[in-house]
Amino acid sequence: VQARDYRERNPVTAQVAREIWDVYEFKTNTYSPSNAYLCAHAVQAMAQHEDDEAVAGNFFDQVVRIDGGKDTPQVVVMVGDKMVLAVFYSSRHRNIGKMWKFLQLGLTDSAEWLGEGNRVLSGCVTSIDVIWDDFHAQIVAAGGGNLPVWLAGHGLGGSLAVLAAYRLAADAGIPIQGVYTFGQPKVGDSGFATS
Repeated sequence: VQARDYRERNPVTAQVAREIWDVYEFKTNTYSPSNAYLCAHAVQAMAQHEDDEAVAGNFFDQVVRIDGGKDTPQVVVMVGDKMVLAVFYSSRHRNIGKMWKFLQLGLTDSAEWLGEGNRVLSGCVTSIDVIWDDFHAQIVAAGGGNLPVWLAGHGLGGSLAVLAAYRLAADAGIPIQGVYTFGQPKVGDSGFATS
């Protein structure tokens, strides 16, 4: 887990970053084009391994990057005075052949946090379990429940964002304000979708 504290603000970049994120609708519970755009920007910046400042600027006070290790997903948790944003991504499946194998692992209902009758992609369960303890601790430390919590991801990172949102709400009791995913594969079956 790597953390950076961004409370030391550069007045020039702080103004630019704040103006960009000022259009984010922190408390909305419906689709917002500005939220979708900013989440897409955050996902792209994190997946390209840009410096955390590419997204954080000086809007978020703290940026924590959680890396489960080689070939595991990563999540960046960004905390500001108005919101928490967690961006999931996976560098694991850069080629389509490896991704196809991952998706063929099938569905499982073996995770105790899933609830009865829910089946999800087994590779995603394994991936979220690898980073869960650090991720959950960061959300709790960030004031999850007191600040709006947003999650975002692309591809398999989008699937992980959906599973993390489910697990935070169902297992940990932390309310989720919203989730934006881009090009995510199917996460689970109809039982999971309705729960």
